[in-house]
Amino acid sequence: MGDRHKGFRVLGTDNSYFEHCRYARNRRLSMLRGDWIEHSEDALIGAETAASLGYRPGDEIIIALGAGDEGFATHDDRPFHVAGVLG
Repeated sequence: MGDRHKGFRVLGTDNSYFEHCRYARNRRLSMLRGDWIEHSEDALIGAETAASLGYRPGDEIIIALGAGDEGFATHDDRPFHVAGVLG
């Protein structure tokens, strides 16, 4: 926690998080497009982030360390791949 991608917060996790995560009266997050996490370099993004940045499954993203909008260092050498878009 505390990392960013183009102003959006990043949370490092795995699929088990989504078994427990609930919102709006105990609703689970659902997959709008793509797949759940299969590899350590996979990323899931929210529908708002996908729409705002124009991302789709298969796109690469670079995570920035730090809590500012741009962060202070990036993982240019280890991009993540958008596996899916959550709704």
